[in-house]
Amino acid sequence: MKTSLIVKVVLSALALLLALVVFMYPRMSGDEAGEITIELYDEDSALVFEDVHTFEENRTLFELLDMHYEIEYQYQRLFTGEEPVLLAVEDVETDFKEDFIFIEVNGVMAKRGVDSIELVDGGTYTLSVREVD
Repeated sequence: MKTSLIVKVVLSALALLLALVVFMYPRMSGDEAGEITIELYDEDSALVFEDVHTFEENRTLFELLDMHYEIEYQYQRLFTGEEPVLLAVEDVETDFKEDFIFIEVNGVMAKRGVDSIELVDGGTYTLSVREVD
């Protein structure tokens, strides 16, 4: 009788554990790495949008922008070779000769191209049109 009770308790615990794993698996198996904020300012420094996005591990700013917005870009020969340069995000357009899209990460100028900027949970990525000096 005592053994039967122990077996029932162990089986119940295993069933509960299995149910918990099955219920939680979809939430645990997602590739979401975090949440970021994207801000876009036009040539008049007016805020066009401020959106929050979740992102998957190992995504770049370029990939996220390409997934969620209408963007235009062209490859330019820069410091490290051919890199995509943003020319437009939604209705905000530049020509990369007289003006360009300046990128800041948490208020600090990005030191890499848009396709090399890794996304960090809680980060704010600010895109603003600037005139070429």
